[in-house]
Amino acid sequence: MTHLRQALSTAGRHIRSCGLASSSKSGPQSSQIYRFKTTTTNTNTKKLTSMEQYKNEKQVAKDRRTEQYNNKINRREKLGNRQDPEKKNHKKNEFRQWFDGMASKQAYLDREARRQGKQWKINVAAMVERLPIVTPDKHDWELDYFYLKAELQRYDDIAFPKELGIPDPMDFKVLKQEELMGTYQNIHGSIISS
Repeated sequence: MTHLRQALSTAGRHIRSCGLASSSKSGPQSSQIYRFKTTTTNTNTKKLTSMEQYKNEKQVAKDRRTEQYNNKINRREKLGNRQDPEKKNHKKNEFRQWFDGMASKQAYLDREARRQGKQWKINVAAMVERLPIVTPDKHDWELDYFYLKAELQRYDDIAFPKELGIPDPMDFKVLKQEELMGTYQNIHGSIISS
């Protein structure tokens, strides 16, 4: 809202400065109501009379900036590092301790195998463990929602022409959870038994 107000006041000033605004009131009070102060007058500023005075002002400003920078650097050094140096790169160092020893051992065994004229082959394997997650059974209202959603999706799908060989969505049957589990057990059981 402030941006809009600022844009409107700027536009109003422009219109008044061009003499395009018409006011119903006449007199000095009507023009002063909408007048905004655009420039600031500083009584402490002095006019520079010589080049030496200008250079002195520039040097004072530069000294002030240098002092501010030095204060910032000194404060940063006083604060020190808030991170514990023992914890810094802990995982990286732990890995390097394991890897460097293993790499030097493998390099030694490779050199020894070449000296004896034997082949040295490094086999690598990866193992991934997935911990079982026990999920609770769904409530009846959740199951009813999923069945209804599956039933309504049959009507949303596109029915392609029979010549394309794409099955009609209305021919699909919405199976209950017990039916799905029974179908899975039947398929899985037939694979195991065969």
